[in-house]
Amino acid sequence: MKAADEPAYLTVGTDVSAKYRGAFCEAKIKTVKRMVKVKVTLKGESTSQVVQDDQVKGPLRVGSTVEVRTNEGLSSEAIIGKLTDASLYTVGEC
Repeated sequence: MKAADEPAYLTVGTDVSAKYRGAFCEAKIKTVKRMVKVKVTLKGESTSQVVQDDQVKGPLRVGSTVEVRTNEGLSSEAIIGKLTDASLYTVGEC
């Protein structure tokens, strides 16, 4: 589980440990194709939906109240329940 102050995704230049040919090595993130899945609970309803971060207006933090474009195309106020980083990262040489 992510701490409240951790970002929803990693940024270019972040030092990481990457697996390469069966071993781990230190590397830096060179490019990011960002995709964060956001599980939200719509206010006034007990239903939750998973949307992509580009459908959310507001801070990407668990517990934040945000405006979200729902899967039906409507705009609604919601509370973030979970963030899942599904981004693709490219790292420099190990």
